[in-house]
Amino acid sequence: MIVKRYIDLKNTEIELVGQIPADWSAIKVRFICDITTGDKDTINRIDNGKYPFYVRSPIVERIDTYSFDGEGVLMAGDGVGAGRVFHYATGKFDYHQRVYNLHNFRKVIGRYFFYFMQENFYKEIERSNAKSTVDSIRLNMIKAFVVTFPVSLNEQKEIVDYLDRRTADIDGLLADLARQAEI
Repeated sequence: MIVKRYIDLKNTEIELVGQIPADWSAIKVRFICDITTGDKDTINRIDNGKYPFYVRSPIVERIDTYSFDGEGVLMAGDGVGAGRVFHYATGKFDYHQRVYNLHNFRKVIGRYFFYFMQENFYKEIERSNAKSTVDSIRLNMIKAFVVTFPVSLNEQKEIVDYLDRRTADIDGLLADLARQAEI
């Protein structure tokens, strides 16, 4: 992949963001997707269930029901993973009552949104929070968060493809290290 050089920058007037390439946008989450929460609790999980069940941890549980069918970025809303645990999901799945499902993306590719949120959301929440830890993520915190992205969906796709490849490379290296540790 050839890295695109940006010569023309524009000011976003958002202190944390600063300048972005002239052909990018900086938009609050509330304008680019819908946000819902689940209605299940962790006790609803079923071993070997038919569908993925997203709870507040990095571990995806299983369940025999689904409440959503589509593309979503899921984020833990409270607990130790609040604002830190993210999942990208497609298809049929269910999710915990304190997990946010960000979906129905407008102007941004869902997977790009996932990578952006995973990398930046908690840092911004932590920066703006007076406490040293964040116990809970509120809906207004998500809605007000600003996402920067290329206006071009093709450029977003190029970024996603690059990140997917690099992530797969890293996952492969970690798997190799785990196998070597077992020897």
